[in-house]
Amino acid sequence: MMQMRRATYSWFWSCILYCTLLTAARSQTATNCSAVDSFVEVLSPSNLSAVLTSSHALFAPFAYYVPATEIAVLNASIDDVCNNTFHTDIANKIVLMFAIDANCSNSQKLFAAQSNNANAVLLVSDLLAGEVTSIADDDDYDSQTSTIQIPMRGISHIDGTQIRNAILSGVTVTIQFGCYASNEEYPSQLCILDTAGDIFWVDGNYQRQLHTMNAHPVWKKKGYASHLVFPDFYVYLHDDWRWSISFDATLQNDDEIVARCADTGYSDPLQCPTWNISSAVNRFSGYEHLQLSDGLCSVADSL
Repeated sequence: MMQMRRATYSWFWSCILYCTLLTAARSQTATNCSAVDSFVEVLSPSNLSAVLTSSHALFAPFAYYVPATEIAVLNASIDDVCNNTFHTDIANKIVLMFAIDANCSNSQKLFAAQSNNANAVLLVSDLLAGEVTSIADDDDYDSQTSTIQIPMRGISHIDGTQIRNAILSGVTVTIQFGCYASNEEYPSQLCILDTAGDIFWVDGNYQRQLHTMNAHPVWKKKGYASHLVFPDFYVYLHDDWRWSISFDATLQNDDEIVARCADTGYSDPLQCPTWNISSAVNRFSGYEHLQLSDGLCSVADSL
């Protein structure tokens, strides 16, 4: 009986500790973060679930967090964003706006959504090849910009179209503007550029994901292009402690690695000074033309 009481007592306090830690972790996740440390995650439906490559606005607010929220898609035939006329109910929702459908400043789009009680705006790029760029501060609405409190983030035209098509088919789509852990100093995005073009298919934007490999982040480039179709590519820390670029989603098949850091011992792929690439002649050979940088690529460098 005494052993049973001790076991029950131990289990009770273990549960209390676990619940306390879980609550604390959730509270930290729900804290505002810098726009550069935020991400867009599709939570449902499951077939669209992903952390999307996204960009932040170059105007306030510069810190935010938006929990799981339903997306509302506008109807260009009845919703006039630039004249602040909405027939679609966007209250307490994240508004999916296509930049091409509203010919006014980004801040005016955001102010119009806020005026109709939206929680945030997800702006879809008008670049059809999948590029994502920072949302410009093209402010011509000075008197109202200072009153804007809801955030705007940008996504690719391809991702935006997939979300819109799902909603128009009757599916409820929910997303969050989440926050990476504040105690980690990894970049939210990587730009990879092959300046010689030998493995140009790895060029583009890589968005940090929420899962890890060998206790380090994984970055993903979604597999679409303007003129060619490529698979998704991933940057991750291999089991041999070399940063690698692969098109294997499981991160287990070494035959699908296209480039890897020449040396070990780097906590961040940006620190790798020399990369080796896989070619038809050599499995891995030195390559001086692969460049990695923090942040999104310019449009000219994106696939």
